[in-house]
Amino acid sequence: MQPNRSTTLVALWAALAAVQIEVFAFTPLVSPIAKDLSLSYTQIGLLQTATFVPYAILQVTAGALVDRYPATKIVAVSTAFFTVASVFFAVSESYAQALLFRALMGVSMSFVFVPGIRLAMSSTGPASRGRAVGLYGSSLAAGSIVAAAVPVPLAVALGGWRPALLATNLAGLASVVLLLVFRSQQVPRPAKRSAGRFTISTMRNHQTWVLGYDQFMRFGIATAVSTWIPTFMVEARGFTPVQSGLLLGAIWSLTLLMIPVGGALSDRFSKARIILVKLALLVPAVLAFGLISNGYMIWSSALVIGALMYFDFAALFAILPEMFNEERIGLVTGIENTLASVAGFIFPAVFGFLKDTTGTFESAWVWLAVMTLLGAVASMSLRSR
Repeated sequence: MQPNRSTTLVALWAALAAVQIEVFAFTPLVSPIAKDLSLSYTQIGLLQTATFVPYAILQVTAGALVDRYPATKIVAVSTAFFTVASVFFAVSESYAQALLFRALMGVSMSFVFVPGIRLAMSSTGPASRGRAVGLYGSSLAAGSIVAAAVPVPLAVALGGWRPALLATNLAGLASVVLLLVFRSQQVPRPAKRSAGRFTISTMRNHQTWVLGYDQFMRFGIATAVSTWIPTFMVEARGFTPVQSGLLLGAIWSLTLLMIPVGGALSDRFSKARIILVKLALLVPAVLAFGLISNGYMIWSSALVIGALMYFDFAALFAILPEMFNEERIGLVTGIENTLASVAGFIFPAVFGFLKDTTGTFESAWVWLAVMTLLGAVASMSLRSR
């Protein structure tokens, strides 16, 4: 079968959704995992840290590779290794083993996201780039919905957290099959500027760091929400595990709807303005969710968080060709996503640390709101065409 760009993007979409499922499927099952492996809240947070440290380190490498080689070949191999590592995590018998296999998941995950973004941006013209990236990014929300809603029922049906996590790995296997069937042979044109010189000039640009902080908040908020809302709702708000999973599923369902909407709007309006407005509106929503225990307020603020959380996803990536050399867009995507990935090992661990040291989650939500506000202030200086 000769694939076209649409079918290739479908395969890449499935791979990213599978990765999202397998990264976050353990979060609704934190309580039985912590009990089985005798883990503290800080250690639970560090399981995400173990995934996102190697993920962050290898983003620039992934970006440089995808500027030279077909994206789907890179993603197919990486998704296969990721799924194998995820299987071993599910059968870990100690905290050390769990950390090791989460780290191996992060290594493989590094070569899934950036290649997909690179191909999504190159598959269409500037006028519709935001929509293409938005549709691709919706896979993150789709995977998160499954990760929030499915693991607890699977654990009940299959008799524990281990078989439940093993069952979620079927998504990874299915995506590898799709990638092999719909693989693209397209190779990007060789860039004229060397990767080293381009990286140095990019890092000297102050907008790289402003946009990088916004990427940091984009990924940090989503990681904190996916990692800790299930536990927060059960322990601080009296929800059952099923109810907390449904709340998280509702959040990501709105995210699924709003990522493409944000992408379409970014094709019509200033991408920098979309980023600023999203961060500014998210601050009161985070504070309300973390500090007010009224049931209506919990659901209202949670749904606002879901609508805004990845609203600027397409704008954050579609703005890159407007600011940097398109020949090296894979590399610059890797640089920006490195800064985003740092949040993956900071935010979950900080939430766990603040819970351990203060005894409540309230301080963690306040901290998240302050970090979001700083992002809104920083993005005021962001400029795009």
